[in-house]
Amino acid sequence: MNDATHFAINRQRIVLQGDFALALLRLAERCAAVWPQRAGLEYQLKDTIRQISDCVALYVLNSSAVQITANIAPRTSHSSYFNRNRSQRPYLAAALRGELFTVSAPYPSAHTRRPLITAVRQIRDPVGACLGLLCADFDLRSLPFTAHLFERQPTNTEAQRPRRGETLGFDSILGSLCQLMIHHGVFQAKLHFSSARATLWLIDYPYHYHLLDVDDFANPALVLDYQQRPYPMKEARIPFEQLNALWHHLYDLSLMDSQLYLHAGMINIFNGMVELDFSCDSLHYIPWRELFNKPPDVWLNSGKML
Repeated sequence: MNDATHFAINRQRIVLQGDFALALLRLAERCAAVWPQRAGLEYQLKDTIRQISDCVALYVLNSSAVQITANIAPRTSHSSYFNRNRSQRPYLAAALRGELFTVSAPYPSAHTRRPLITAVRQIRDPVGACLGLLCADFDLRSLPFTAHLFERQPTNTEAQRPRRGETLGFDSILGSLCQLMIHHGVFQAKLHFSSARATLWLIDYPYHYHLLDVDDFANPALVLDYQQRPYPMKEARIPFEQLNALWHHLYDLSLMDSQLYLHAGMINIFNGMVELDFSCDSLHYIPWRELFNKPPDVWLNSGKML
């Protein structure tokens, strides 16, 4: 770790200690009031996580560092973590020695391998005895002082026309997008083919978008981060069985020409519209049925808005 990286991470840890110490103290007090009821603890975590910026998970451990709640994420919860023994995790070492509030050094997630730091707050009873530990995970890739450390600089070859998704395989990426739209409540998705980055909008949280990059798509457990939700058959204008063909048609347009190609495509299942963002700065909106009826040379010969 070079000096600049070390400085950025330490600065971020100090900021977290200042910004969230009070919020975690208040949450720890509310957890103590319902201790050790799992339902009550998880209710408190769900009620608070949206108030803690950039927190990717909240969970509670007992005094032996065994997890007694699910992992509560901003959009969902993961019960598979319940009853997990975390006593050997390095980010708990200081808390298990008795420190009231700590922010760990960075470490890779055992499940997703994403770079995390964890804030740990003791939960104490009215006489000061330690009941357990309140933990808050933060992804270094999304925190203000460390996000730049994970930005990938393109090589000269990639700068001509990057295709990051080719290393993973766009079939896998497109398959994941279909799964998220059909089974997990994503009603609108935009895929940038050059960077293999996607922007998602969910039915449950339509005013907030979620970003995925190629590393997220490489995670086989990606869909587990999203609650299952039945496809809205009555409301959706695009039948779910057409989504795979639509995404692959957009992918084909991204390969159609070295100069004019689809830079990004977006599908909305409710209004049935497809957005086409071409490399020549032309933007088109077209009903999904019409997209199949237009051969590639229509886009090559047209630079006008539809």
